[in-house]
Amino acid sequence: MSAPTTERSAATSHSPGGGELTRTGLLARFVVRRDRIRLLIWIAVLVMLPVATASAYESLYPTPAERAGLDAQFGATKALGMVTGPAENLGTAGGFVAWRLSATLAAIIGLMAIFHVVRHTRTEEETGHAELTYPTAIGRYAPLASAVLTSAIASLVIGILIATTLIGPTGDTAGSIAFGLTTAAAGIFFACLAALTAQLAASTRAALGLACAVLGVSFILRGISDSSDIAWPKWLSPIGWAQLVEPYGDRRWWVIALQIVAALALLGAAVAMRNRRDVGSGRIEPSPGPADAGPRLRSMWALAARLHRPSLIGWGVGVLIAGLLFGSLVNAVSNIAGTSPEIVVILEQLGGAKGITAAFIGMTTQLVAMIVGLYVVSTILTLRTDETSGRAELLLGTPATRMSWFASHLGFAVAGSLILLLIFGGGLTLSSLIAGTELSGGVVLGSALVQLPAVLILAGVVAVVVGWIPSASGLGWAAGGLALAIGLFGPVLDLPTAVLRLSPYYSVPKVTESGTDWAPIVIQLAIAAALLVIAAVGMRRRNIPT
Repeated sequence: MSAPTTERSAATSHSPGGGELTRTGLLARFVVRRDRIRLLIWIAVLVMLPVATASAYESLYPTPAERAGLDAQFGATKALGMVTGPAENLGTAGGFVAWRLSATLAAIIGLMAIFHVVRHTRTEEETGHAELTYPTAIGRYAPLASAVLTSAIASLVIGILIATTLIGPTGDTAGSIAFGLTTAAAGIFFACLAALTAQLAASTRAALGLACAVLGVSFILRGISDSSDIAWPKWLSPIGWAQLVEPYGDRRWWVIALQIVAALALLGAAVAMRNRRDVGSGRIEPSPGPADAGPRLRSMWALAARLHRPSLIGWGVGVLIAGLLFGSLVNAVSNIAGTSPEIVVILEQLGGAKGITAAFIGMTTQLVAMIVGLYVVSTILTLRTDETSGRAELLLGTPATRMSWFASHLGFAVAGSLILLLIFGGGLTLSSLIAGTELSGGVVLGSALVQLPAVLILAGVVAVVVGWIPSASGLGWAAGGLALAIGLFGPVLDLPTAVLRLSPYYSVPKVTESGTDWAPIVIQLAIAAALLVIAAVGMRRRNIPT
């Protein structure tokens, strides 16, 4: 890749009219065409979730008498607010959906916006594609504007569809519109945040890390506020703002305006940063490394560990927080289940009929395992990033073999997933002990370990894509997203068993005090091993582009 294009050379390559936004529309159409499948998947998931929740509410609480006591039932346990929010207006389907999903939807649409904007800004510069774009007749801000514009349009489409689909189940038109708008505004905010971090950071990983860190802190601040009597942290949280709108309650429309004003402020800062840096560089430059590798960095495995360690640490902190959070809810779930036979049935279906606690552990561990699967996808697809950026060519020009390069990233992905599952189990156990509930160590450890074969199958699928059809690496994300979507929505939507089996997590056996069924584990391990062998054969046979 050539040296970063300077601002002077970029500026002189604009269209004759000199417009800073020249051909933004053309680039936006190209972005949509390039990412149409990704965007459609995000849109489908984000729209299906509130509809499925409203449907579940109608089936779980069909009578007014059952709905009347929900505020008191769920509001009695403050710790539950860390996951959902304050239990208010639960006597209506709209209030229940907002309570259950306001924070979740804001976080998910935020991730969509962050990934989209960073992909079409910082990643384009990191891979050298931007150097091919700037010499053409486009405006200086056109790439940044097209990324933010397409993300904002996708967010608005999601908001409109959510509002439209919820009007019927909730019977509240104004509330549904407010709910859709605040969800869209959250997406726009995080798109503008990602635009700023893409200017600050000098790499895709750093830009994603900064933006996702802000999102994570926002979720934690909101959770602290909702699980305590302290109100002010929520006002510092962009995710908390989505709840403060109270779409099916007081309807604070001005909070939506606050979301948009904050987003525009971030976008203005991003534009200012763009004027103060060279193409390919960032305002925060990494420190140069030593001229020679140390003794701990002289193998492909050591290099993979060095590259993936920051990501693993970040994921580890996230799953530890999740474990501490869910562990603090064990008592609350038991108390709520004691007053709701419907919840008992759901938990027993998910975790087995041997006890509510074991069911809750199984359910939460599987949820985290599905999310850990996305870490595995990201880690393995680093192989493809190395190829497209030219780093693989440099690495394979050394005595290192392509199989050691392939195996090192794959091995770290598998080892990292195991570490993350164990960290979650440790956090779950520790938090429950602090809360006064002693969990069975065997059930917690077993619930974590039985998820590993399913994660290995996902790793095998992604490895096969990289080994045989690397140009279609997006299929790896599709596989991870499909498994997560089926796990989240499959039971709620009552999908056919044949569809549910498309997710490897569906066949994970339940763990109870009396043990587990080993047959599915053995079968899944055999499938994973076969996929990894097929992937290795493909990697050995195909060409590495130079």
